[in-house]
Amino acid sequence: MKLFVRIGQVSIVLFALFLIRGVFIMMNAPTPKSIPRYSLEQPFSVGYWNYVVHSAAWKSSIYELGEMKAPDSGTFLVVDASVCNSDRTESTRPQFKLVDAQGREFSEYIMWEGGALNTLQMLNPSVCKRGLIFFDAPAANYNLVMSGGYESTDLAIVYLRTYY
Repeated sequence: MKLFVRIGQVSIVLFALFLIRGVFIMMNAPTPKSIPRYSLEQPFSVGYWNYVVHSAAWKSSIYELGEMKAPDSGTFLVVDASVCNSDRTESTRPQFKLVDAQGREFSEYIMWEGGALNTLQMLNPSVCKRGLIFFDAPAANYNLVMSGGYESTDLAIVYLRTYY
């Protein structure tokens, strides 16, 4: 009987030490950095990039290389944005992502028209460009997620007030 009591006491002590260790680890764990949020027409910087998202609108079709294109999802979201490279060297514009309320991500639709702001576009230091970014996505409310560059972990979010 004394053996069972002793085992019980040791178990309680080990459990208490385990709990104390867990609380200590949780208190000292790094907290994830919150992602800053911006609104339309609000200038902001992420990494070596400066951004302004001017507007977003839904289109049922677009012209690409002289032909009418219909989206697979039924709608294109067209985002008017400005980007500036504030780095000391030329850089490729980071890709934007749309994220819906369920956390689904939608990539840019690559356009080869003059007004498109393509992801493969290189910008020299201090160069700014304004253009359109296209997304083939179902009509819904989205957050637009931008990064500080391909090697950056910095992100920013712009809530797109779109009416569909």
